[in-house]
Amino acid sequence: MRPCLPETTHIREPSPSLAGRRVSRMNGAGNKILVLDLRGGSAATPDEARAIHRAPGLDYDQMMVLSNPAARYARLCQHLHNDGNLAGACGNGTRCVADRSRGRPGRIRWS
Repeated sequence: MRPCLPETTHIREPSPSLAGRRVSRMNGAGNKILVLDLRGGSAATPDEARAIHRAPGLDYDQMMVLSNPAARYARLCQHLHNDGNLAGACGNGTRCVADRSRGRPGRIRWS
């Protein structure tokens, strides 16, 4: 069994700056994980993280936010709690990001 079973959707509300962004909702060993790819855009703010958590169907325990990497094959990933605060680490969320990007350096599979 795969560690993370994805369900991909788009953010409709509540943040105009994030509207239309793809988000993958996953279950990482019982934790509700959202993987949000913001590469090529700006990082999510704490207010946006809280608003996403309150949006219908997008509640989460941890949100993994991918942003622009500093090196060619690196990934920069913020781990956010649903209250908007940064998390020090999230092993289950990291597993979900790894599952989505497996075999495709620098890319996330959304389907």
